[in-house]
Amino acid sequence: MAFITVNQRKASNTTLFHAMDIYSKGQPWNLFSTIFKTKDQTAYFDWLGEFSGVKEFIDTRDIQALRQHDFSITSRVWEKTIGVKKRDLTPNLGMIKPRIDQMGLTLMQHPNKLFFDFLKGGDGEQAGGGAKGTYPWAGCFDTQTFFSNSHPVYDPDPGVGATNDNITTGTGVDTVAHVTADFESAQQGFFNLHVRSGDPMFDDGPGAKPYIICAAEDIAIFTEAFLREFDTSNNRNPYFGQVAGVIPNARLNTDTTYDVNGHKSTYTQESWFLVRGDMPIRPLIMMETEPFTAEWFEGDRFMSDQYAYGARAEYNLGFGFWQVIQKIYNA
Repeated sequence: MAFITVNQRKASNTTLFHAMDIYSKGQPWNLFSTIFKTKDQTAYFDWLGEFSGVKEFIDTRDIQALRQHDFSITSRVWEKTIGVKKRDLTPNLGMIKPRIDQMGLTLMQHPNKLFFDFLKGGDGEQAGGGAKGTYPWAGCFDTQTFFSNSHPVYDPDPGVGATNDNITTGTGVDTVAHVTADFESAQQGFFNLHVRSGDPMFDDGPGAKPYIICAAEDIAIFTEAFLREFDTSNNRNPYFGQVAGVIPNARLNTDTTYDVNGHKSTYTQESWFLVRGDMPIRPLIMMETEPFTAEWFEGDRFMSDQYAYGARAEYNLGFGFWQVIQKIYNA
Protein backbone atom coordinates (compact mmCIF):
# COMPACT_ATOMS: atom_id res chain seq x y z
CA MET A 1 0.00 0.00 0.00
CA ALA A 2 1.36 3.40 -0.97
CA PHE A 3 1.03 6.21 1.57
CA ILE A 4 2.29 8.97 -0.74
CA THR A 5 -0.61 9.90 -2.96
CA VAL A 6 -0.49 10.42 -6.69
CA ASN A 7 -1.13 14.14 -6.22
CA GLN A 8 1.70 14.43 -3.68
CA ARG A 9 4.11 12.68 -6.02
CA LYS A 10 3.11 14.94 -8.88
CA ALA A 11 3.28 18.10 -6.75
CA SER A 12 6.71 17.25 -5.35
CA ASN A 13 8.20 16.48 -8.76
CA THR A 14 6.63 19.58 -10.33
CA THR A 15 8.13 21.72 -7.56
CA LEU A 16 11.55 20.12 -7.87
CA PHE A 17 11.91 20.27 -11.64
CA HIS A 18 10.53 23.80 -11.82
CA ALA A 19 13.16 24.86 -9.27
CA MET A 20 15.88 23.06 -11.23
CA ASP A 21 14.86 24.82 -14.43
CA ILE A 22 14.97 28.22 -12.73
CA TYR A 23 18.24 27.72 -10.87
CA SER A 24 20.13 26.14 -13.76
CA LYS A 25 20.12 29.48 -15.60
CA GLY A 26 23.27 31.52 -15.11
CA GLN A 27 25.21 28.79 -13.31
CA PRO A 28 28.90 28.86 -14.36
CA TRP A 29 28.91 25.20 -15.40
CA ASN A 30 25.91 25.86 -17.64
CA LEU A 31 27.47 28.96 -19.18
CA PHE A 32 30.78 27.30 -19.99
CA SER A 33 29.87 23.69 -20.75
CA THR A 34 28.71 22.13 -23.99
CA ILE A 35 26.04 19.60 -23.02
CA PHE A 36 26.07 16.18 -24.67
CA LYS A 37 23.36 13.68 -23.85
CA THR A 38 24.12 10.00 -24.28
CA LYS A 39 23.01 6.63 -22.94
CA ASP A 40 26.60 5.37 -22.79
CA GLN A 41 28.41 5.44 -19.46
CA THR A 42 31.61 6.26 -21.34
CA ALA A 43 31.53 8.48 -24.43
CA TYR A 44 34.41 9.18 -26.82
CA PHE A 45 35.02 12.65 -28.27
CA ASP A 46 37.54 11.97 -31.01
CA TRP A 47 36.39 14.92 -33.13
CA LEU A 48 37.32 17.68 -30.68
CA GLY A 49 40.54 18.68 -32.42
CA GLU A 50 39.04 19.27 -35.84
CA PHE A 51 39.51 23.01 -36.23
CA SER A 52 40.20 24.06 -39.80
CA GLY A 53 39.73 27.03 -42.07
CA VAL A 54 37.69 27.61 -45.22
CA LYS A 55 39.27 26.76 -48.58
CA GLU A 56 38.49 27.83 -52.11
CA PHE A 57 36.67 25.18 -54.13
CA ILE A 58 38.88 24.05 -57.02
CA ASP A 59 37.68 21.01 -58.99
CA THR A 60 36.80 18.98 -55.90
CA ARG A 61 36.29 19.32 -52.17
CA ASP A 62 39.30 18.92 -49.89
CA ILE A 63 38.02 16.50 -47.24
CA GLN A 64 40.17 16.51 -44.13
CA ALA A 65 40.35 13.11 -42.52
CA LEU A 66 39.14 12.84 -38.95
CA ARG A 67 42.16 12.84 -36.67
CA GLN A 68 41.60 10.30 -33.92
CA HIS A 69 42.02 11.46 -30.35
CA ASP A 70 41.91 8.99 -27.48
CA PHE A 71 39.66 11.09 -25.26
CA SER A 72 36.61 9.94 -23.33
CA ILE A 73 34.42 10.97 -20.41
CA THR A 74 32.86 8.51 -17.98
CA SER A 75 29.69 9.44 -16.12
CA ARG A 76 29.41 9.43 -12.33
CA VAL A 77 26.34 8.84 -10.16
CA TRP A 78 25.06 11.67 -7.93
CA GLU A 79 22.18 11.81 -5.47
CA LYS A 80 20.46 14.10 -2.98
CA THR A 81 17.93 12.86 -0.40
CA ILE A 82 15.87 14.57 2.32
CA GLY A 83 13.79 13.12 5.13
CA VAL A 84 10.18 14.21 5.45
CA LYS A 85 8.17 13.74 8.65
CA LYS A 86 4.77 12.21 7.98
CA ARG A 87 3.00 14.92 9.98
CA ASP A 88 4.61 17.63 7.80
CA LEU A 89 3.17 16.16 4.62
CA THR A 90 -0.20 17.64 3.68
CA PRO A 91 -2.12 17.14 0.41
CA ASN A 92 -0.27 20.17 -1.00
CA LEU A 93 3.20 19.34 0.39
CA GLY A 94 2.76 21.68 3.33
CA MET A 95 5.97 22.95 4.86
CA ILE A 96 8.31 20.81 2.76
CA LYS A 97 7.89 22.82 -0.46
CA PRO A 98 10.71 25.27 0.48
CA ARG A 99 12.96 22.27 1.20
CA ILE A 100 12.24 20.83 -2.23
CA ASP A 101 12.95 24.23 -3.79
CA GLN A 102 16.26 24.26 -1.93
CA MET A 103 17.00 20.76 -3.19
CA GLY A 104 16.53 22.00 -6.75
CA LEU A 105 19.01 24.82 -6.14
CA THR A 106 21.53 22.43 -4.57
CA LEU A 107 21.27 20.00 -7.47
CA MET A 108 21.89 22.75 -10.03
CA GLN A 109 24.80 24.24 -8.09
CA HIS A 110 26.65 20.95 -7.62
CA PRO A 111 28.20 20.87 -11.14
CA ASN A 112 29.86 24.20 -10.28
CA LYS A 113 32.10 22.29 -7.88
CA LEU A 114 33.19 20.06 -10.75
CA PHE A 115 33.59 23.06 -13.05
CA PHE A 116 35.88 25.06 -10.75
CA ASP A 117 37.81 21.94 -9.72
CA PHE A 118 38.52 21.24 -13.39
CA LEU A 119 39.75 24.80 -13.87
CA LYS A 120 42.05 24.47 -10.86
CA GLY A 121 43.52 21.16 -11.98
CA GLY A 122 43.71 21.84 -15.71
CA ASP A 123 47.42 22.62 -15.89
CA GLY A 124 48.62 19.56 -14.02
CA GLU A 125 49.86 21.95 -11.29
CA GLN A 126 52.59 23.18 -13.64
CA ALA A 127 53.16 26.78 -14.77
CA GLY A 128 53.23 25.81 -18.45
CA GLY A 129 51.07 22.72 -18.29
CA GLY A 130 52.48 19.37 -19.24
CA ALA A 131 52.04 16.11 -21.09
CA LYS A 132 48.71 14.34 -20.81
CA GLY A 133 50.47 11.09 -19.97
CA THR A 134 52.18 12.65 -16.95
CA TYR A 135 49.06 14.42 -15.67
CA PRO A 136 46.16 12.23 -16.88
CA TRP A 137 43.61 13.90 -14.61
CA ALA A 138 44.32 17.20 -16.41
CA GLY A 139 44.57 15.85 -19.95
CA CYS A 140 42.36 17.08 -22.76
CA PHE A 141 41.79 15.58 -26.21
CA ASP A 142 45.32 16.24 -27.51
CA THR A 143 48.65 15.15 -26.02
CA GLN A 144 48.73 17.98 -23.46
CA THR A 145 47.04 19.10 -20.29
CA PHE A 146 44.00 21.33 -20.78
CA PHE A 147 45.97 24.47 -19.96
CA SER A 148 49.29 24.25 -21.77
CA ASN A 149 51.80 26.29 -23.74
CA SER A 150 52.40 23.31 -26.05
CA HIS A 151 49.08 22.37 -27.62
CA PRO A 152 50.04 20.78 -30.95
CA VAL A 153 48.87 22.19 -34.27
CA TYR A 154 48.58 19.25 -36.65
CA ASP A 155 49.74 19.64 -40.25
CA PRO A 156 50.52 23.37 -40.01
CA ASP A 157 51.49 25.32 -43.11
CA PRO A 158 55.21 26.14 -43.45
CA GLY A 159 56.16 29.05 -41.25
CA VAL A 160 53.33 28.47 -38.77
CA GLY A 161 54.25 27.57 -35.22
CA ALA A 162 53.73 23.94 -34.31
CA THR A 163 52.09 24.67 -30.95
CA ASN A 164 49.40 26.88 -29.45
CA ASP A 165 49.28 28.40 -25.99
CA ASN A 166 46.35 29.03 -23.66
CA ILE A 167 48.36 30.03 -20.59
CA THR A 168 49.32 33.64 -19.95
CA THR A 169 51.99 34.33 -17.34
CA GLY A 170 50.50 36.94 -15.02
CA THR A 171 52.16 39.99 -13.53
CA GLY A 172 50.15 39.88 -10.31
CA VAL A 173 46.68 40.41 -8.90
CA ASP A 174 47.43 43.18 -6.42
CA THR A 175 46.47 46.15 -8.61
CA VAL A 176 44.07 47.01 -11.40
CA ALA A 177 47.09 47.92 -13.56
CA HIS A 178 48.53 44.42 -13.27
CA VAL A 179 45.21 42.78 -14.03
CA THR A 180 44.68 45.12 -16.99
CA ALA A 181 48.07 44.27 -18.46
CA ASP A 182 47.35 40.57 -18.09
CA PHE A 183 43.92 41.00 -19.65
CA GLU A 184 45.56 42.51 -22.73
CA SER A 185 48.07 39.64 -22.88
CA ALA A 186 45.36 36.99 -22.51
CA GLN A 187 43.22 38.72 -25.11
CA GLN A 188 46.15 38.72 -27.50
CA GLY A 189 46.62 35.04 -26.69
CA PHE A 190 43.33 34.29 -28.39
CA PHE A 191 44.43 36.08 -31.55
CA ASN A 192 47.73 34.18 -31.59
CA LEU A 193 45.91 30.85 -31.95
CA HIS A 194 45.72 29.22 -35.37
CA VAL A 195 44.07 26.17 -36.92
CA ARG A 196 45.54 23.30 -38.93
CA SER A 197 45.55 25.29 -42.15
CA GLY A 198 47.57 28.04 -40.50
CA ASP A 199 44.71 30.53 -40.50
CA PRO A 200 44.03 32.50 -37.32
CA MET A 201 41.44 30.81 -35.17
CA PHE A 202 39.92 34.18 -34.29
CA ASP A 203 39.99 36.52 -37.25
CA ASP A 204 37.82 39.29 -35.81
CA GLY A 205 40.35 41.56 -34.11
CA PRO A 206 40.46 42.80 -30.52
CA GLY A 207 37.22 44.79 -30.60
CA ALA A 208 34.35 44.63 -28.17
CA LYS A 209 33.82 40.98 -27.22
CA PRO A 210 31.69 39.59 -24.42
CA TYR A 211 34.57 38.09 -22.48
CA ILE A 212 33.72 36.55 -19.12
CA ILE A 213 36.16 36.40 -16.22
CA CYS A 214 36.27 33.66 -13.58
CA ALA A 215 38.31 34.62 -10.54
CA ALA A 216 38.77 34.08 -6.83
CA GLU A 217 36.77 36.43 -4.64
CA ASP A 218 39.74 38.61 -3.67
CA ILE A 219 40.96 38.85 -7.28
CA ALA A 220 37.49 39.80 -8.49
CA ILE A 221 37.91 43.14 -6.72
CA PHE A 222 40.38 44.11 -9.43
CA THR A 223 38.82 42.31 -12.40
CA GLU A 224 35.47 44.00 -11.82
CA ALA A 225 37.13 47.24 -12.90
CA PHE A 226 36.48 46.11 -16.49
CA LEU A 227 32.74 46.45 -15.90
CA ARG A 228 32.86 50.16 -15.02
CA GLU A 229 32.47 52.73 -17.77
CA PHE A 230 34.58 55.28 -15.88
CA ASP A 231 37.39 54.85 -13.38
CA THR A 232 37.70 56.62 -10.04
CA SER A 233 39.27 59.64 -11.80
CA ASN A 234 36.31 59.85 -14.21
CA ASN A 235 38.43 58.64 -17.12
CA ARG A 236 36.57 56.42 -19.56
CA ASN A 237 37.52 52.76 -19.32
CA PRO A 238 38.90 51.66 -22.73
CA TYR A 239 37.87 48.06 -21.97
CA PHE A 240 34.29 48.91 -21.14
CA GLY A 241 31.96 46.64 -23.10
CA GLN A 242 34.57 43.95 -23.71
CA VAL A 243 33.81 42.05 -20.49
CA ALA A 244 30.24 40.83 -20.12
CA GLY A 245 30.64 39.75 -16.53
CA VAL A 246 32.90 38.64 -13.70
CA ILE A 247 32.14 35.39 -11.88
CA PRO A 248 33.83 35.32 -8.46
CA ASN A 249 33.96 32.02 -6.62
CA ALA A 250 35.54 30.95 -3.35
CA ARG A 251 36.55 27.61 -4.89
CA LEU A 252 39.26 29.51 -6.81
CA ASN A 253 40.73 30.97 -3.62
CA THR A 254 44.21 29.80 -2.67
CA ASP A 255 44.53 26.79 -0.37
CA THR A 256 41.25 25.23 -1.52
CA THR A 257 41.28 21.53 -2.26
CA TYR A 258 40.05 19.94 -5.46
CA ASP A 259 39.38 16.48 -6.77
CA VAL A 260 39.45 15.93 -10.53
CA ASN A 261 38.26 12.41 -11.30
CA GLY A 262 40.04 10.96 -8.29
CA HIS A 263 43.03 13.30 -8.17
CA LYS A 264 43.13 15.32 -4.96
CA SER A 265 45.37 18.31 -4.43
CA THR A 266 45.54 21.81 -2.97
CA TYR A 267 45.15 24.93 -5.09
CA THR A 268 47.77 27.53 -4.17
CA GLN A 269 47.74 29.80 -7.22
CA GLU A 270 46.41 33.33 -7.55
CA SER A 271 45.27 32.69 -11.09
CA TRP A 272 42.17 33.71 -13.02
CA PHE A 273 40.50 32.77 -16.29
CA LEU A 274 39.32 34.64 -19.37
CA VAL A 275 36.60 32.96 -21.46
CA ARG A 276 35.29 33.96 -24.85
CA GLY A 277 31.60 33.84 -24.11
CA ASP A 278 30.56 34.66 -27.68
CA MET A 279 31.56 31.29 -29.14
CA PRO A 280 29.21 28.42 -29.97
CA ILE A 281 31.81 26.04 -28.54
CA ARG A 282 32.65 26.00 -24.85
CA PRO A 283 35.65 25.07 -22.74
CA LEU A 284 34.13 22.13 -20.86
CA ILE A 285 31.83 19.24 -21.73
CA MET A 286 28.90 18.21 -19.58
CA MET A 287 28.16 14.58 -20.42
CA GLU A 288 24.70 13.62 -19.24
CA THR A 289 23.91 9.92 -19.18
CA GLU A 290 20.74 10.20 -17.12
CA PRO A 291 19.06 13.44 -16.04
CA PHE A 292 17.84 13.88 -12.49
CA THR A 293 14.88 11.69 -11.61
CA ALA A 294 13.05 11.82 -8.29
CA GLU A 295 11.11 9.40 -6.15
CA TRP A 296 9.64 8.87 -2.72
CA PHE A 297 10.79 6.03 -0.43
CA GLU A 298 8.31 4.82 2.18
CA GLY A 299 10.15 1.82 3.63
CA ASP A 300 11.19 3.40 6.96
CA ARG A 301 7.86 5.03 7.72
CA PHE A 302 6.86 2.55 10.48
CA MET A 303 10.04 2.96 12.61
CA SER A 304 10.91 6.60 11.99
CA ASP A 305 7.53 8.11 11.07
CA GLN A 306 9.14 9.74 8.06
CA TYR A 307 9.56 9.27 4.34
CA ALA A 308 12.57 9.96 2.13
CA TYR A 309 12.45 12.06 -1.00
CA GLY A 310 15.44 12.13 -3.29
CA ALA A 311 16.84 12.68 -6.76
CA ARG A 312 19.47 10.79 -8.74
CA ALA A 313 21.44 11.52 -11.91
CA GLU A 314 24.42 10.29 -13.91
CA TYR A 315 26.72 12.91 -15.41
CA ASN A 316 30.27 14.18 -15.40
CA LEU A 317 32.33 17.08 -16.66
CA GLY A 318 35.35 16.80 -18.90
CA PHE A 319 37.77 19.10 -20.65
CA GLY A 320 36.53 20.33 -24.01
CA PHE A 321 37.67 23.26 -26.16
CA TRP A 322 40.80 24.76 -24.64
CA GLN A 323 40.87 27.24 -27.54
CA VAL A 324 38.15 29.43 -25.97
CA ILE A 325 39.69 29.92 -22.53
CA GLN A 326 42.92 31.48 -21.33
CA LYS A 327 44.40 30.92 -17.90
CA ILE A 328 46.29 33.86 -16.40
CA TYR A 329 48.79 32.03 -14.24
CA ASN A 330 50.06 33.61 -11.02
CA ALA A 331 52.03 31.23 -8.82
